[in-house]
Amino acid sequence: MKMILFILCGIILHTPLNASDEIIDPDASKQFSTVIKDVEVEDMLNKTSEFKDCRDLNKFEAGDSDQRKTDNIQKAEKCFRDKLTKGKSEDELKKLSEQLNLQQFGLVKSKSSQDLQKYLNDKMYKSMTGVDPNEKNLEKLKEDLKFGKKKHIDQAIFIKMYKTQLGKNALYEVSRFCFENLRLKTPGSSSASSFAEYWSNYTPGSLMTKNPDGSVTLNVNDSSSPKFGTTLETEDKNKIYEDIFKSIQGANGSGLTAALLKDFFLECGKTIVPLCEEFQKNQNVKDLDKIKSQTSSTTMSDGANACISKARLQSYRKAISDATKVAAEFIKMKNSDKSASLYLTALEGQPVKIYGNGADDETVDDLTNYASKDFVEGGLSQDELFKEAAKKCQNRPELSECEGIISNGESFEKAKHAVEQEMTLRREVEMARIRELKKNRGNLKTYLEENGYADILAQYEKGTLNEAEIEEKVGQAFEAKKIAILQQMNAKLGKRQVSVNSNNPNTQLTKSDVDKVVQETKEERARLAQVVLFNNIITGHLELTNQDGSAIGRNVNVWKKEEKGLESSQVNSNLFQNIKSSNADAKGLSRPEDTISGLNIIDSLLGKPDK
Repeated sequence: MKMILFILCGIILHTPLNASDEIIDPDASKQFSTVIKDVEVEDMLNKTSEFKDCRDLNKFEAGDSDQRKTDNIQKAEKCFRDKLTKGKSEDELKKLSEQLNLQQFGLVKSKSSQDLQKYLNDKMYKSMTGVDPNEKNLEKLKEDLKFGKKKHIDQAIFIKMYKTQLGKNALYEVSRFCFENLRLKTPGSSSASSFAEYWSNYTPGSLMTKNPDGSVTLNVNDSSSPKFGTTLETEDKNKIYEDIFKSIQGANGSGLTAALLKDFFLECGKTIVPLCEEFQKNQNVKDLDKIKSQTSSTTMSDGANACISKARLQSYRKAISDATKVAAEFIKMKNSDKSASLYLTALEGQPVKIYGNGADDETVDDLTNYASKDFVEGGLSQDELFKEAAKKCQNRPELSECEGIISNGESFEKAKHAVEQEMTLRREVEMARIRELKKNRGNLKTYLEENGYADILAQYEKGTLNEAEIEEKVGQAFEAKKIAILQQMNAKLGKRQVSVNSNNPNTQLTKSDVDKVVQETKEERARLAQVVLFNNIITGHLELTNQDGSAIGRNVNVWKKEEKGLESSQVNSNLFQNIKSSNADAKGLSRPEDTISGLNIIDSLLGKPDK
């Protein structure tokens, strides 16, 4: 297969904004593996049923007591462990691990997220193929879709775009954590309503204190309190922009200096690993039982948010590493597959159009940059339809229109049950992999590096951790992630799961229940735009390096796209005048080969020692 049509690209490169706040589908690595199969590279999704018996020991039963749930998960855990001790090879364990990535577990996705996903998908599709999927004139659409007119995407560009998107997702995740979660243990002012006011006294090196023994004392937590900005206006887009800027830069719009923004981003990112480490040390089994029985909560334990961010960075790092290996396979195929190339150039007597070969094509960097405008205005046309659907759901929650608004029955508890079960199994598999990898020090180091355990690898190379302690550390990391995810589900998803009894046809939702879901869904778009704008401001001041470590300039292109969107929306330019000034003479990525997909910055944030 010489070419991958854009429809496959859309599976991976869309950016659904799911309930976990990620800017790419968390199942992207699985979907990427599906594409790998399509191009006849090793199928990483080789399903296995050998653990079905163990899972069946822990089936979800509505109304089970906390003690029964605990007993069942322990039975399943022992079953998993016993099967893993029966001579599984390193490759078998690796494949099993790769097919156990967490799913969405049937949680209700907000309608706003779905609309945004379609908006961004359509926008990228049109940019890359030249075809508007929303074209009303069917004859024109039919003409544009003809093989000789529609653009296609080459494998090399496909992989490059995927890696670039993942690299930018990593930057976005750090920005999100720094804006939404990171706070001082002893803040100077508890009344600050904006990022700039809260961090006005920030100086480089003040977030952590390095101790003589190499450890650090954290002067911050990830409590997320206070939140920056008041409840965002949801009808008037100009008011939304004004509120967003004030929540970032403060009422006077001064913000922080360019140098401090860069220093703050990097230092904040480096607090994620030690904050998560503290959370891992303070885990308590009784806390887990309490978390499982909760249906909602507004708080998370110190370090829980950091562990979720760390896990995301590790996932992005692993996916980029895998994509690099697959790219080498594509090169081999490209050099050997002559017949498909001849077929494509001869079809209809004209050469095939390839994205990236035209002078007017947007670059990979441009296509993977998103502006707050995309999130403020994306899907706005669907708001009224959503309101109407919500009204119908109040009296008839079983209607198909209610999908994306409410959930029926015990879905929330069932979702948490699935998370606990899969994370417990994944923990046992990873610990078994390390036991097998101990036989070869080089393989163990490669595993730690590729899976983003830069902090553990650094200690291992120093000789402060042995193989047995590495196994324990990795097990703790998975247990911490499990508890953190369950806490986050309570804090962010519990209130969205409006449960109804599907067996009772007379069930009705209260107006207040539906109104809360509708209001939260409307506000979600503005909140996402808030974090995207912050990300574009702060990462626009980062000096970036290529894969080989060479400097490629500032990440200023993302701000230029943001600024262009703000100007087209006629937003008051005084709100971002200081950012325009600090980026005025900066040079961004200009060469096609320059992309934000290098692992240097991710490794640094995950604990790799600075050279």
